[in-house]
Amino acid sequence: AREKCEHEGILGKLDTDFGDIMGELMFKPPKKLMPLGDKEQPDGYDQLVRTLAMERKAIASDRTKTPEEIARAKAEKLEELERKRVARAQGLDEEADVGANEDGEREQTPGEKAKVDEASDADDNGSESGESADGEEEEEVEEDALVAAEEQDKDDRQGEGCPPLLTVAQVADIDITSNGKGEQDLPFAPECPATFRAVEALLSDRPPRTALKIVQRVRACTAAALGVDQRKKLRAFTVALLEYAMRSMAREDGDLSSSGVATVYALRTPLVELTTEHPDEVHAFFAERLLGLAKAKAPAATEFCCLKLIALLFPVTDAQHPICTPAAILADSWAANLAALGEGIGDLVSEGTLLLGILHDFCAPSRRFCASYFHLGAALVASCLASARSGRQSCLEAAKEIVALLRRALRELAEAHEAAAYLIADEFLRPILR
Repeated sequence: AREKCEHEGILGKLDTDFGDIMGELMFKPPKKLMPLGDKEQPDGYDQLVRTLAMERKAIASDRTKTPEEIARAKAEKLEELERKRVARAQGLDEEADVGANEDGEREQTPGEKAKVDEASDADDNGSESGESADGEEEEEVEEDALVAAEEQDKDDRQGEGCPPLLTVAQVADIDITSNGKGEQDLPFAPECPATFRAVEALLSDRPPRTALKIVQRVRACTAAALGVDQRKKLRAFTVALLEYAMRSMAREDGDLSSSGVATVYALRTPLVELTTEHPDEVHAFFAERLLGLAKAKAPAATEFCCLKLIALLFPVTDAQHPICTPAAILADSWAANLAALGEGIGDLVSEGTLLLGILHDFCAPSRRFCASYFHLGAALVASCLASARSGRQSCLEAAKEIVALLRRALRELAEAHEAAAYLIADEFLRPILR
């Protein structure tokens, strides 16, 4: 009992001492219990905690797809759309698998079957009697001539004034996964053509927007990321498409095709991308063409269109370029020969105007001085003014457009070579304008 009393006395003493110690210590009361005037401003730690609490939390998302997966997804989507289109054309359920037969081989679309039937009919007709075959051939030649004449008349009407050309922004906004008005039979997953004839059969008589959709669908279904074989197909397709673009801008009668120019301007975005993806094939294509153009004594629309295509696809601002440099030299030589005729250009005004535009594409972006450009422009203005004095008022409008182009070129040249710009204005333009 005595030990218990001693123990309780010691505990009481400790409690008394602890109370004295607690009174001497100054503990900070909780912020909620502190008076309003005694509250401290939040420190850096508190501010950081509040900021982190208010921040948006990360949301889980799918992983980034590889280029191969993106290309495969585009190809599969177009193939699915093609199966549905063929099913609608055949009156079947859109969910039915009409893209392959029992052996797993791809079935032909109605358009492909029609082409095969026409080819077989042509073979059968070839085995008939000689007189009937000759008569049918003569009728076909006459029909082809009439169709060609109608197409030229339509192209001439379209070329009056300035034909509508698609801009880069408009090309980017075109949706290749949908068919518009008049495109019900347009395939979503066309086979990749490897020759000029195959590309011509696929794109001929197509509006610019439709031709662009077909080319972009071919590229999506034959993407290089899908395999080595696809890359080989795209190489052949690139060369064939360049050949088609160059020929479509020129008509068979040697004149410029307004519909072909509109198609090429619509296809310039995929053409530039294909040029970047397959530089060796494109370089070999144009190098061979330039060797042939160097031997041409009287260039026509086809040769001019080749130079125009080079100016559209390659960087003309490079100091030295394996394709642009010889092409610019060749255009300069042709322009000097035409300018030497002066007012006697006569029937070559259209060729000279086209060549003037090509030289402008080569020289204006890089602000290079080209004497033959201004010499040819002055000769064209003089020839147009002479024709206008004889009663052809349309030539007066053409002269105004050429003068406006020359003035713009002079302003651009003056920023880089002021003395050369003043010399050209005094020697070539002012005497004609007076």
